[in-house]
Amino acid sequence: MERRKAIYPLIGFPIWYGEGRDPSALMSSIRRAHFDYVEVSLDYPWPFKDVSRLDEIIGEAKRKGLKVALHAPWRDVKLSSPIEGIRKESLEFFKSALMEVRGHFEYVVLHLTTDQTVERSEIVRREALEAAIDSLRTLIGLSRELGQKLAIENVRESVSQIASLASTFPELPLCLDVGHLISSVTRMRGDPREALSEWAERLAGRTLVVHLSGVRKMGKYVVDHLWVSIRSPLARFAVEIIKRLKPGYVLLEVFQNSKGEDVDPSELKGVVRHLKTRLGGI
Repeated sequence: MERRKAIYPLIGFPIWYGEGRDPSALMSSIRRAHFDYVEVSLDYPWPFKDVSRLDEIIGEAKRKGLKVALHAPWRDVKLSSPIEGIRKESLEFFKSALMEVRGHFEYVVLHLTTDQTVERSEIVRREALEAAIDSLRTLIGLSRELGQKLAIENVRESVSQIASLASTFPELPLCLDVGHLISSVTRMRGDPREALSEWAERLAGRTLVVHLSGVRKMGKYVVDHLWVSIRSPLARFAVEIIKRLKPGYVLLEVFQNSKGEDVDPSELKGVVRHLKTRLGGI
């Protein structure tokens, strides 16, 4: 009898402009750790300057048999700003960046952010949501023209706010950033498990991508994108939520190892194996 091949989401590793390692050696290390794809973040100056290095990284990933996804620009980009001039300038920059990148990518994840105090003002929260909807109407049309698949990532938004956007754009997939959700809920003195469960209940059929990282409370701050301990009760709970969501992609968005140093892909090999075992068959 032929043995059934395990089905699991593709597991990815993040790449950004500050990555200084040789692309060929880096992609080989990523491949040996059994990652399936890389998510390349278009941090400035990408994709407008030092394009040859960006092209080299994407090309080397594909030559090593890795799929490639993109994280759209987000620093200084305020697509949800209720200040129309700021929103429009951000939208124009975002559009120009998206048009600079050519080729097939698994997805393009984007932030819909503003620096305004959306957590403490209903008026600001409502206007920021309206601004996000206006930006998305433009970007969805552009992404269709370019053949790119956009996915909305949560940053500071509540599950209810993301669900509202999802209902407005039923064709648009979502990206659950576990670290962002835990951080924002913790800052508001909420329960991370309740928030993750609410996401699974309301958005299970819409979640294409999950960003997974460790989170730690440091004084009054909550820091994410840290080392993932698969023995942590909260991490185990998050993995079970991911299993319910049935995403196509899980990015290990980890930038530091357990010692606080830049993480090497090889250090995450055990986490990759654990995820493929736990999420196999979804």
